[in-house]
Amino acid sequence: MSLKSEVMNTTSPQYTGFYLLSRAGFESEVANEAKDLCAQAQIGGYVQTTPNSGYAVFRTFESLARLPNELSLSNWIFARQYVPMLGECTNLPTDDRLASIFELLGTQTVSDIIAETPDTNDGKEFSGLARSLTNAARQALKKLGQYKESDKRLPRLHLLILSGTHILVGLAYRTQSSPHAGGIMHLKLPKDAPSRAILKLEEAAISLLTVAEREHWLRSGMSAVDLGAAPGGWTWWLAQQGLLITAIDNANMSESVMKTGQVEHIRADGFSWHPRHPVHWLCCDMVEQPDRVATLVAKWLKEGWAEAALFNLKLPMKKRYGMIQECMATLNNLRDTHVLRAHQLYHDREEITVLALPIAK
Repeated sequence: MSLKSEVMNTTSPQYTGFYLLSRAGFESEVANEAKDLCAQAQIGGYVQTTPNSGYAVFRTFESLARLPNELSLSNWIFARQYVPMLGECTNLPTDDRLASIFELLGTQTVSDIIAETPDTNDGKEFSGLARSLTNAARQALKKLGQYKESDKRLPRLHLLILSGTHILVGLAYRTQSSPHAGGIMHLKLPKDAPSRAILKLEEAAISLLTVAEREHWLRSGMSAVDLGAAPGGWTWWLAQQGLLITAIDNANMSESVMKTGQVEHIRADGFSWHPRHPVHWLCCDMVEQPDRVATLVAKWLKEGWAEAALFNLKLPMKKRYGMIQECMATLNNLRDTHVLRAHQLYHDREEITVLALPIAK
């Protein structure tokens, strides 16, 4: 490899847009979201997508010295990863990919390197290349004095590998993007868990709440209601955090859930039942129309039946983006009292997960 970065310019990075990674099949939703967010941020450009590719690219009409914080990953629902893009390397020689990448990087020093691929069968074919390219780039940048892992103020170098000869190159600070390649958080299912649904709740707790919020809101002795709880995946996970749960469902709960001794099972309709006394959490993973669930959660929080809520909105087959916009509009009425965060998690399927947390006083 020839280390061309030794003779590169010393100008500040210039961004040509950004790339987004998503669940395959949701490229249209990501594109619509990009158009809306960029319009709000007054960023001119256009979106490029390919159906079922698992990624989208927004190209700005002119290079920018920075992209606004309003485009950081925490503001996206359907994007798993957001990375400001320095440029694109095509027709790469397979014996020297790094030279072209380093030309785009310039003299910028980085704290980490994340090589990622779209979450598709085609993308997974390049997972080996991602690992080898990460190692090679790290060693090369160390020799050039452009790699300082201990300095967390520095951006990460992101490489989106679309093929062996086609790579998108980006820079992202820690507050902008996901630290996980592809925005994918891999979690291990506990041996005695009643269902895989707990992985959605665990990822939500890590992704949507800060460390301080988790310490405050997921403490032993707190109370929760789980609507549509059976067979009890979410209830089981909440019990592991020490919470006391009222599980509402006409169906049977898993034996392992009831053995925790922290669960009261009430056979009732989740849309008509409500507690006599306020609880800390409302949780809901019911397979119901999303607008109906959004309206129900908004009522619980407005009535004071629960302080916070964590719930899923199942997506319709068509007009998914429009439906979610309608649901979030319903929930936006809570913004005077609650912080709203919504995301399509890696462990979500045809759904998104929403958090409503009281504004800290």
